[in-house]
Amino acid sequence: MKFKLESRVRSGFVACFLLLALAFLISIVTTNKLLRQIKLVNYNNTIIRQLSGFSAAVKDLRSSYRGYILKTGGTRQQPYNYSRQQADSSLHALLGTLSYNASYTEHLRTIQQLLQQEFTLARKGMSAYNNTGQVSEKLEDISEQENKTVDEITGHLNLIQDIEETELDKKMNRLMYYNDLVKKINITSLVLVITLVSYSLFIYNKENSAKHRADMKTFNYQEQLKKRIIDLKHANEELRTLRGNEKFSATGRVARTIAHEIRNPLTNINLAAAHLAKDVELRQHKDMLQIIQSSSERINQMITDLLDSTRFQELDFSKVNIDTLIDEALDNAQNSLQLKQINVIRDYGEHVCAIWADKEKLKIALLNIIINAIDAMEAGRGELILKTGTVNHRCAISVTDNGAGMEEEALNKLFDPYFTTKTQGIGLGLTNTRNIILNHKGDISVVSKPGVGTTFHLVLDFAKD
Repeated sequence: MKFKLESRVRSGFVACFLLLALAFLISIVTTNKLLRQIKLVNYNNTIIRQLSGFSAAVKDLRSSYRGYILKTGGTRQQPYNYSRQQADSSLHALLGTLSYNASYTEHLRTIQQLLQQEFTLARKGMSAYNNTGQVSEKLEDISEQENKTVDEITGHLNLIQDIEETELDKKMNRLMYYNDLVKKINITSLVLVITLVSYSLFIYNKENSAKHRADMKTFNYQEQLKKRIIDLKHANEELRTLRGNEKFSATGRVARTIAHEIRNPLTNINLAAAHLAKDVELRQHKDMLQIIQSSSERINQMITDLLDSTRFQELDFSKVNIDTLIDEALDNAQNSLQLKQINVIRDYGEHVCAIWADKEKLKIALLNIIINAIDAMEAGRGELILKTGTVNHRCAISVTDNGAGMEEEALNKLFDPYFTTKTQGIGLGLTNTRNIILNHKGDISVVSKPGVGTTFHLVLDFAKD
């Protein structure tokens, strides 16, 4: 879904980009054409303006010539000379502007010839007037020719001006067309981009909402799975505890059966050894008889220890502060801690854990765990962490070491009678520890990892007020 969402949104934005790029290119082309039309329009306007200026100069030329004939005075030729200069200057400007337009070459050449003809006729007319001082028949002929010449010039100018105005109208129409086209392209591009962006955002929001719902479902499923895993873990721990208790009960039954079966013949052996010790003839075998008696007593003591570690014990309950009890157990193990230079870390909870327990027996259980932890750690590198706190409204105690740790096989046999990984010891310490905890209606579990260390977890009920 993530790929699909990203693909759709990406496609939408790519389409927007391509449309914008296309619109930009079209706008550039259209704008260039628009600018070209503007230049052409300006060119036509310049021609029309120059034509109008030249036409006005020619009319002024006619007026100044007539004024010269009608007026008298020393400066009467000055207006004509000025008008002639203006007409000549306007014609040169017009020739420069229209030099690139071959269609006007013939007209311009004719206009130029007619203008020179007008200048010649005007000079002749003014000369004839100066000679006679009056309007003669010759002057009238010259003036009539001069009028015709000016009219011809004006006719050619009007023809060119009509052509240019027609071209100007066409170019103005093209200019408006390209201007409208640019507007339409920009508006269309904007509408398309807005549509595509809106579509992309719509798809994104839609897919993102679906993705969010899917993520929420996944998250809820993960939370349920985590909860089930935790529940399963607790169930496994409870099952392991039940199996341990069952195993412990079975071990107790076996121990009592073995004790009964062994003690009966053992009693007979003790009685026989005592009877033989009274026989005078066997007194020289006194040492052998003592060996029999001491071995019998040792076997009997082992049976007693086994029974003590696997049967219900009578407890002397009192209200006990667990933090204080741990401190006392550490004091009892102080020599071993100092000998191996173990660093002890006490991490007691904020609230005091007060429990209802047999103080001495629980201290023995804690001491057994602490001694086992000390034995598992290297001298000078050991770290023993003791924590207390509350778990599920019960008092929780943990004892953690950074010793060698245990494999799963050893961990499963840890509380079995006579199981030990030590070179010295009979393997009843932790069996007795478990018996004490179970007699307190508590729970005991162990977590261990080879090369990392071991943690004992104890859970006991709080003392009721």
